Amino acid sequence: MRFQCVLASHDDTTIEDVLSSKNLGVSIAEFPTTIEAAKESQKEDMKIIMGSPNLMRGGSHSGNISAQELIDENCLDIFSSDYIPSSLLSSAVKWGLESGNMPKAIASISRNPAIATQLLDRGSIQCGMKADLVSFSIYNNLPIVKKVWVSGQAI
Repeated sequence: MRFQCVLASHDDTTIEDVLSSKNLGVSIAEFPTTIEAAKESQKEDMKIIMGSPNLMRGGSHSGNISAQELIDENCLDIFSSDYIPSSLLSSAVKWGLESGNMPKAIASISRNPAIATQLLDRGSIQCGMKADLVSFSIYNNLPIVKKVWVSGQAI
């Protein structure tokens, strides 16, 4: 039996780091540390993921490039919760409100990660897809979860 797995790099800094990762079969650039690495990752068709706390905090806790800088350069595809699950929806809403493009921002926590990880039965609202949904409103620029459905059932 042969397994397929999706590989992600971590903290690529230089073009050489990115090319090395790509040569190893990496398709996701997790937390590039510089704009140089992010742009090279994008050029190599690697999806770029950043931690949502980075955006909510206003920058990297370790001094690396911020998620906002990557958004500004159109170099961010996916947010991860990065150990703070509640930050995931908040970061997408923040991005959506500030950019005026809520669908693109919400895709960073739904469709984009599903595609990048080859989980093609989820991530968008379509017939035949897994029916996990979150209904929310926005108050003071933050999401307030109203209702959640898992596998089509309200919980």
